[in-house]
Amino acid sequence: MIQTTEGHVSLHPDTSVDLRNSGLKDESIARCGLESVRPEMLKKLGAKYRAVLHAMEFIYWNPDGTPKPYSRLKLFWPADAGNGDGKRPRYYQPPGTPPALYLPPLLDWSAVANNPERLLTITEGEKKAIAGCQAGLACAAVGGVWNWRKRLDGGERIALPEFECFAWRGRTVELVPDSDGWREGKELDILAGFYALALHLTERGAVCRFVKLPEASE
Repeated sequence: MIQTTEGHVSLHPDTSVDLRNSGLKDESIARCGLESVRPEMLKKLGAKYRAVLHAMEFIYWNPDGTPKPYSRLKLFWPADAGNGDGKRPRYYQPPGTPPALYLPPLLDWSAVANNPERLLTITEGEKKAIAGCQAGLACAAVGGVWNWRKRLDGGERIALPEFECFAWRGRTVELVPDSDGWREGKELDILAGFYALALHLTERGAVCRFVKLPEASE
């Protein structure tokens, strides 16, 4: 985790609005441990992030509902600020740390993992996974389209260890990329990672299908 509990503050008003605009309920926000971090903790991120106004921590969880020693920060920037090179990353995690599968602690993931008859949904982004679980889905998330893999010391990439917890043979898996992944020219940026994940899970015996989210203009 990026910091201890003492380093948290109650949700920043902008963060609270952001979560509720994403459809998250107060109970889910509390159970998932979503909290803003103190301003002084942001200074430790380095000069590249000095313009960040505030941030919220997504704690990651094991299938048994215990917290992992891993988290990501969602960054909130002023409207006119970059980080020196014109880019404003929306998320931060400590350099060199591997990704993890996000399992919202809103259901019994051990039971889901052991039951291949249970439909599993995998999307991109923690908030969508929380919203999916609220709606009754067993919805997990990756932090990025290729973040279902980690790099070994020798450079080889393998699937995250969390995938070993699931019984895959015969399980139906719905893969839900971001809606803009279906735009022309975005295929290699977004869909490629999910297609590779689909191939990996198919090799394990899962039955994968894609779900196309509508864009706001549709």
